[in-house]
Amino acid sequence: MYLHCGRLTAPDLARRGLTFATAPVEVLLTDVEARFALADGERVLWEEAAFPVAELADALASWLAGPEPAAFRFDSCFDRPGALGLTPTAAGWQAHSCYAPELRTAPVSWAALAAEAHRFVGAVRDGLATVGAHLPVAEGLR
Repeated sequence: MYLHCGRLTAPDLARRGLTFATAPVEVLLTDVEARFALADGERVLWEEAAFPVAELADALASWLAGPEPAAFRFDSCFDRPGALGLTPTAAGWQAHSCYAPELRTAPVSWAALAAEAHRFVGAVRDGLATVGAHLPVAEGLR
C-alpha cells in the first residue's frame, strides 16, 4: 500500500490575500492540495488531481495518535463519505476509496500501515515547511 502526495499547491490562498506563510492552520488544512494517489504496488487504485492532502495528513496523524486503532474514514469536502478508508480485516489492513469501491489494496499488517501513514504525514509536513508554511508541528500537523 502506498499513499502518494505530489507537489503542494494552494491556488485559493491568493484569492484570500494569503500566502503559505501567512495562512492560519485552518485555512492551510483545507486549501493545500496536491495530486493524491492510493496505490497497491504499481497499481493505482484511485487518484485525484487536487486532493486536500494537508487535511488528510492531519486526520491520519490524529488517528495514529489515538487509542487502539479502529477503521479510518476520511470524508473532507467530498460529496460521498469515504474518499479514503483504512479497514481492518481478518487478513490485515486494507485501504480503499468510495470512488473505486470495487478495488482494495492487498492486506498489510498494522505495522506496515502505520509506517506508511507516518511516512505520508511526514512528507506532507516536510512539503509544507518547504513552501514556508508556519505550523505548530508536533507529531502531526498541528
